[in-house]
Amino acid sequence: MREPSDFAPLLKRREKTRKLLVVFPVMGCLLLVPMCTTHKEEKDPEASSENGFSHANSAGIVLKWKADTLEFLHAKVSAPTTGWVAVGFHPTDEMKDANIIIGYVKDGDVYVTDEFGVGKYSHLPDTLLGGEDNVTNRAGAETVGRTEISFTIPLDSGDPYDRPLAVGKSYMVMLAYGPDDADDFQTRHERRTHLNVKL
Repeated sequence: MREPSDFAPLLKRREKTRKLLVVFPVMGCLLLVPMCTTHKEEKDPEASSENGFSHANSAGIVLKWKADTLEFLHAKVSAPTTGWVAVGFHPTDEMKDANIIIGYVKDGDVYVTDEFGVGKYSHLPDTLLGGEDNVTNRAGAETVGRTEISFTIPLDSGDPYDRPLAVGKSYMVMLAYGPDDADDFQTRHERRTHLNVKL
């Protein structure tokens, strides 16, 4: 019969093995956590200038903008769709409080509406809320599966459903477009994105 002291080396070896069995899985998890949880944020695209318009591209949507004075902002939005395209200026939470301009081209005619983000995921025309449609210089075209609208808005219309903007300041801007042939203002977006732009 063995003495208790004979088991000491075995017990020590078993304890070492147990520690290694615990340490290796823990180290493995620590190594895998960065791979699983690290999320590479997409940087906002660099804005460049062309014909007086600054422009940026995100998710295939191109936004061009120019403030010709301290009063008006001229903008163009284009996307790879034959449906609607939209831009929303200065939201506070998703769509909420954004000045949203949506437009589409149908049979050569251009339709553009001035809307306001009444909730995180909803918007209504300014005119239905008691405000005004402050969009001017509406224009647009549909070419080879791509739609572009252009328009002018006041930087500060005084309308409670248009958020004031100022030249030289940076703002969050939402961009989105609808599915092909979604020639309306209600169909859910097919793609949306956002970026920061400096006016």
